[in-house]
Amino acid sequence: MRVRRCAIVMFEPRERLEFNLGLLSTGASGLRTAVDWVALAPHIGEEIDVSAEEVSVLGGVSPSHWIDVEELAASHPAELTLCLSRGLMESRARGREVSAWTAGAAALEGVAPALRDALADPERRVRIAAAWALGRLRDNASEALLARLAVDRDAQTRAFAREALDRLGEGVVARAQAVSGATSTGRPSSAAR
Repeated sequence: MRVRRCAIVMFEPRERLEFNLGLLSTGASGLRTAVDWVALAPHIGEEIDVSAEEVSVLGGVSPSHWIDVEELAASHPAELTLCLSRGLMESRARGREVSAWTAGAAALEGVAPALRDALADPERRVRIAAAWALGRLRDNASEALLARLAVDRDAQTRAFAREALDRLGEGVVARAQAVSGATSTGRPSSAAR
């Protein structure tokens, strides 16, 4: 999956004052300044709190050149994990859906808890994207939740949940083969060759 930054986005620093009694006892004014950042994009319609690290990452992503999400995840895993986890809690269903697809494509295991929560999202398309992502991550902790979706009344939701469960099964088999490294005959298994 390839991504790029929105063409129209503004990052605004906001300074706030905090009172600190400890500073006052040292002879200082007792006031400390802190800078918070917000991102503003016209298509979202609301401010989004971002960290200085996220501003740095997003500022380095081009609005015109697409990059592989795996490349972005490799260079900024913590920031992308935080960003996608927040995206899964967004008020707009489209934002939650895109965050789920992106998390799966980026193979970021740190987003798995938020993806598990997204399996209960009221929007079908968000549940589908979360199921796909958890299957791609081979997140065994989501097995019971995916099993519930595998009997959903919606055919597409069932199909994605069942595919994710199949991937979980493949992961268990692959890990077992990697651990054993050989078949019972003593010869290397086809996975180990």
